[in-house]
Amino acid sequence: MIDTGINATHPSFADVGGDGYDHTNPLGEGNYLGDCLQYAQFCNDKLIGVVSYPEILEIRPADAIDHGYEDFEDKMKVGYDFNGHGSHVASTAAGNILNDVPHHMAVADDIGTIRAETDFSYQQVSGVAPHANIVSYQVCDHLGRCWPEMAIRALEHAIANGVDVINYSIGGGADNPWATADSLAFLNARTAGLHIATSAGNSGPGAETIGSPGNAPWITTVAAYTHDGGFADKALTGFSGGDSAPIADLVGKGATKAYTGNVVHASAFGDAQCMEPFPEGTFDGEIVICERGTIARVRKGLNVKEGGAGGLILINVDGGSESIDADTHLLPAIHLNATDGQVVVDWLAAGEDHIATISAAEQARDAELGDIAGVFTSRGPNLPYPNIFAPDIAGPGVNIYAAGNEETPFTDEDQGSPYTTMSGTSMSSPHVAGVLALMHEAHPTWTPAQVQSAVMSTAHQETFKDDDFDGVKQRSDFFDQGAGSIRVDKALNAGLILDITEQEYLDADPESGGDPKRLNSTSMVDNECLQSCEWTRVVEATKDGTWTASYEYLNEGFTLSVSPASFSLKAGEKQTLTITAAANSGLRDAYVHGYINLTADGENLSDSHLQATVGFKAGFVPDILEKTYSDNNISITDIETTGSDDLQVKGFGFVKAQSATGSPIGTSNDEEKSSFTRNLETLFSHQITVKPYTKRLIVELIDTTAPDMDLYVGIDENNDGQPDVWEAYYSTICISGRVDSQEICVIERPPVGNYWLVAHNFQGTVDDEPDDVTIRYTAIEYTAEESFDIDAPSQVDTSELFDINLAVNGYKDFDDELVNLDPHSVYYGLLEVGTTPDLRRNVGATLIKLATEDVNFNKAPVLSNKVADISKTIDEGDSYRVEVDLTEIFNDPDGDELTYIVSGLEGAVIEDNMLVVELSSATDLTVTVTAKDGESEVSTSFAIMIEVAEKETPTPPPVEEDSSSGGSMYWLTLLALFGLRRRQH
Repeated sequence: MIDTGINATHPSFADVGGDGYDHTNPLGEGNYLGDCLQYAQFCNDKLIGVVSYPEILEIRPADAIDHGYEDFEDKMKVGYDFNGHGSHVASTAAGNILNDVPHHMAVADDIGTIRAETDFSYQQVSGVAPHANIVSYQVCDHLGRCWPEMAIRALEHAIANGVDVINYSIGGGADNPWATADSLAFLNARTAGLHIATSAGNSGPGAETIGSPGNAPWITTVAAYTHDGGFADKALTGFSGGDSAPIADLVGKGATKAYTGNVVHASAFGDAQCMEPFPEGTFDGEIVICERGTIARVRKGLNVKEGGAGGLILINVDGGSESIDADTHLLPAIHLNATDGQVVVDWLAAGEDHIATISAAEQARDAELGDIAGVFTSRGPNLPYPNIFAPDIAGPGVNIYAAGNEETPFTDEDQGSPYTTMSGTSMSSPHVAGVLALMHEAHPTWTPAQVQSAVMSTAHQETFKDDDFDGVKQRSDFFDQGAGSIRVDKALNAGLILDITEQEYLDADPESGGDPKRLNSTSMVDNECLQSCEWTRVVEATKDGTWTASYEYLNEGFTLSVSPASFSLKAGEKQTLTITAAANSGLRDAYVHGYINLTADGENLSDSHLQATVGFKAGFVPDILEKTYSDNNISITDIETTGSDDLQVKGFGFVKAQSATGSPIGTSNDEEKSSFTRNLETLFSHQITVKPYTKRLIVELIDTTAPDMDLYVGIDENNDGQPDVWEAYYSTICISGRVDSQEICVIERPPVGNYWLVAHNFQGTVDDEPDDVTIRYTAIEYTAEESFDIDAPSQVDTSELFDINLAVNGYKDFDDELVNLDPHSVYYGLLEVGTTPDLRRNVGATLIKLATEDVNFNKAPVLSNKVADISKTIDEGDSYRVEVDLTEIFNDPDGDELTYIVSGLEGAVIEDNMLVVELSSATDLTVTVTAKDGESEVSTSFAIMIEVAEKETPTPPPVEEDSSSGGSMYWLTLLALFGLRRRQH
C-alpha cells in the first residue's frame, strides 16, 4: 500500500484474524521491512513492513499532542498513519475478517462534526483478500499531501521487496504518461510483475476528468460505484396505550438496534424539529418524534439523546424531502414517510401512556442499491490521449466502512475513530487491488496485463448512474464504468486472456508516432473513426473451449463485427480477432459504446467480452488555427468529411481578447509551492462573468517576467473574485502548469457564472518578490455572429479534400457592431462544420486565433446579390444581348473602386460597371465574375445556355403597295439583378 501510512495496531492488521486465520510471514518469522527493522512491535506475520521516508517524518509538526496514546513516541518515528486514508484503503484491500464490529459515525454539518460510536454493529467486516500480507509505504503526510518522487522510491522498494500487488489511491492532473516520471515508474513495476490498481479520480461527473497516473494504459484504473449492501426495512410496531385503537405496524428505515418505550412528540417540549440539544433530564427514556428538516437527521437524534431520550421516530413532513433513509443513529431510531408519520401523530393526540417498539435493523443485500456511479467518480474520455480506454473497471467506492485512525496528535481534540465510512475512488481502487491479489494467488503465472484482461473481460456489464439525483437511473457507458463492475468469481474462471509487453507499451507513445489503440487490450477505442474502423486483438485460451460472438449496443447508429465470429481453442492456443465498427444512418451521439460478447462453451469457463468505444467523425477540421494578419484572407485547407449534400458552415466572432495585469509573488516554500491553495495570499486573481451559451472560453498567460507562472481557472462560487480552498478543490475547471509560463486554457461550453482567473507564481524571478503577468481572456458567445465572409462548397463527396476560405471584415464589439481590427491585438473566432442541418457541428470546429501587428485594415468586397442563370432559345439569325449591372452584384464596404475580371465568356466587355455581351450562337457555359479592390477579391458564377431554333421560311403574304415592313424591339428585365436585351434584325 502506497499511501499515508498504516494504523499498525489496528485489528484489521493483526497476525490472527477474527476467523482464526494465523498468517505466515513470507520473509520468515520475525523478518520485517522498513521501520520494523528497528521498531518490530509495529509488524507481525500479516503486516510485514512499515516503510517511511525521512522527508515525511521530518515535516511532522514538532508540537504533536500525546492524548494518552500507547507507544506514542515510537509511532512518531515510523510510517504510522495519523491521517486514516492509508489504513482505510489497506483494510479494504486486505484487512482481516473481523466479527461484531461497532459502527462509528463521523457526520459533518453546519454545526460541526458528530463523531461517536452508534447503536449498530456489523456482524462481519473484511478486506477483499483478508489473508494477504501487507507492506505499507508512506509517501503522504498527515494532511494528505503526497509527493510523486517518494512514490517512485516506494515503487522501487516494492519491486526489490518482492511485493505482488500495489494499491495507489493517489492522483494528480492528467499528463503524458510516456513523459511523466511516476507513470513510467508504474510501467517498470508492471514489467517487474507487479499488479497495480489506482483511482480514476474524484472530479466527476464531468467528461475528461481522469487524472494521472490513471490515464496510463499500463495500470488498472478504477471508477467508484455503489455496493449492494444495505438494511432491510424495519418496523414501528407494538402500539399500545392512549384512547384510540392501536394502529397497524408501520414500515420505515434505520440502521439501529431495537427499543421499546413511551412515545412523545418533541413539539410538546417546544422544539418539533429538534433543532437544539434538549436539556439533560428533559426525557426519561422515551421515544421522541422529531420532524425532519433544516439540520442533519442524525443531529436530531443526538439532540434528543442528550435530553435523555431512549429512541427516535424521525418523520417527513408534507412539502419536504420525501426520501426515507437507513441512517446509523446514536440511539434506536426509525425514519417514516410523511403519511405514516402523521398516523403516529394522530394516534398520539388521544390519551396517555402511548407505547411502541422500534424493531432491530437487519443487514440485507439489495441489487437495486448496487452498481450505481458515485457522482464524484471521474469520467472519460482520457486525456491527453483519448485512444486510451479509461477508466478500466468499476468497483465499490461509495460509503465504504473500514479501518480508521484513533490517534490524532496534531489537533487540539482527540478526534480519531477506529473505523470510518469514506467515499471516493480511493475506496474503489483497493477493492480491485484485493481482487488482483486473489487473482495472483490463483494464477501466479499470469502477467499483470493478462490478469487485468481477465477482470475486465468478465466484469458485470450493466451498471447505472444518477448524476442529477432525481432517482431515475440511467445506463452507464464506458466513460463512466470502464468495462463494467468487477466480479472476482467470474474473473477467476476467465477463459480468454490478452497480454501486452513493455516494448508494446513504449511503442504506443503518440508523441513518437505510436497509437495506444493498437495495444492488445480487451478495450478498443478510436476517437476519430471516419465511417468505419478496425482493430486486431490476440486472445489466448486458459482452458479448452469454444467461443461464439454476439453484440450489445449502448447506443444506436453503429454496428460491431468480429472475425472469426466463432472459434475453438485448446488451453494455451491463441486466436487473432479482427473487430470492425461501422456507422449507420441512426448515428446521433459523438461517442458510441458496444460489447462484443464471447459466450463460452467449456467446463468452468466464464463468458468473456471485449468492449469498443468509438468516436465516429463526419470529418476532420483542425482544432485550432493561428494566423498573423497580413491580409483579410484565411484558408482552412484539406478538410475531409463523410460527404454531404448540404454542407453546414457557421462562424462565430471574431471577438477581441481582453486582459488584466497583476503581480503575483514568487513562492518560496519548496514543499508547498506546487499547490496554489497553500499560496492564496500570493496569487493574482481576476474575475469575469461567463454568459449563457458561451461556445469557448480562452484564457492565456502572457508578458510575464517569471520563469514558471501557472494558470488556474475556476467557478467563483461565493462571488468574491478569488479562490478559496473549497473552490480550489471542487470548482477548478482548468489547470495549465507547464514547466515554463506558456499557459493556456481552452474550455468548451463553460458553465454560466462568475469565474476567477488565477496566475500562480510557481517559480518567480526572486523568491517572495512579485513578477508581472497579464491574463488574456476571450469568450466566444453563441450570439457572436461571424465578422467574416465564408466561401465553402455546398456539396462534397466522401473523403473529398476541400478548403474553406474566410474573408475577414473586422470584429464584433460589445454592442455587436462590426468595427475594424485594431493593431497589436488578438482576436478569436470559431468555425463549425457539419454535414446536415440536424448535425451542424459533427465534422468539428476550428478555433481561429488572429493576431494583428501594424495593420491597415481593408474590408473585402462582398456579394450583394447573385446573378440568375440564363436559359433562352433564339431564332436562327437572331442574337441575345446580355447586360449585367455589376454595381447591383458587388459592393465594397470601404467604398473602394472595384475592377472586374470575367472568365468563361468570350467577347464580354465591361462598360461603365456593366458586363455586356451579345450572343448569336448556341452556348452552354459557366461565367465567373471577380471583383477586386486592389487587395481582396470576391467572385460569383452563373450559367448561360442559348439554344438556336431553325428558322422556317414562311409563305409570303400578298404585298400591298402602301404597306411597309420593319423591325421591332423589346426589353426584358430580371428582378433588378441584371438587364437582358434581345435585338431582332
